[in-house]
Amino acid sequence: MRSQHAAVASAILGLAVTAALVTAALAAHPSVAAASGAPAPAWMVKGQDYLAWDPSSVVNGKHVHYPSIGLQACSHGAMPCPATQRVTLPSFTWRLCGTWGTHVYGFSDYTQCLASTNRTLVFENYFRLKAAIDDGMFSKLKMGKALFDLETWAFSGNESKDPGYWIRRALELSHRHNIKLMITLGGGLGRCYSCMATAASHGAYKVSVQSQGAITLTVFKARVRASLKAVGNRSLLIVGLGTNTPSVHDVSLLRAEYAWARSAGVDQFWLNANNWQGRNECGNSQGGRGCPEIGVQFLASP
Repeated sequence: MRSQHAAVASAILGLAVTAALVTAALAAHPSVAAASGAPAPAWMVKGQDYLAWDPSSVVNGKHVHYPSIGLQACSHGAMPCPATQRVTLPSFTWRLCGTWGTHVYGFSDYTQCLASTNRTLVFENYFRLKAAIDDGMFSKLKMGKALFDLETWAFSGNESKDPGYWIRRALELSHRHNIKLMITLGGGLGRCYSCMATAASHGAYKVSVQSQGAITLTVFKARVRASLKAVGNRSLLIVGLGTNTPSVHDVSLLRAEYAWARSAGVDQFWLNANNWQGRNECGNSQGGRGCPEIGVQFLASP
């Protein structure tokens, strides 16, 4: 089925058809799902993976920039991605963002949260979520979803030392304010399956497994299986697919991961095209930092 779909998508792209026909033909994942009778998958993406991003750091007293063009620009053929490439990206169910005006709530995503139905705040600790609530961000933007990105990094502080407790507190707070809270874990907590079980048992809206650290299909399967067992309900699980970690992931790996996850009944995915700054190993053939070309190729013909 995947090879047939890829051939059809490739043939359509080679024709001078109208934009409407391209959109209909390359809604890639929904058409695959429809053919199998399964529901169309839902997708999550960080704002700064989707859009152009130009972070910088100070090295020896000088600003050093690490620009990435993002999935959107690459899908329209922006250099260094192929200029002839035109791919309609799926409608992302959750578009992560981290700032509102001058307020920064999610340090891992500096994209502005705007009044849009699919905007989802990402934050790294309980107190950032509480600040967003106290500032009136959710009510003013009519935003009802957030992602708690708890990891072993400075952004989460001491909360990563007692993740179960802080997951419960974040969920209790979100429930009081009618916020649908997703839980994801990374770094040293990336395979904290007891944390995932705690999240599921305390009413998490979704639990995301950042399994994109796996560089083989075998490891990917093992991590997703363990996460499914911990969560106990595959409708709660969002599975991460990554273009690099920061080593490059070939598009064939993403396609194999996606196909296996779909066969296991998973229909929610987080696509990462992360710019790893100085550690990023993506070259021009992969679209530059973040490897957006790999992500676009995957979305065009999974």
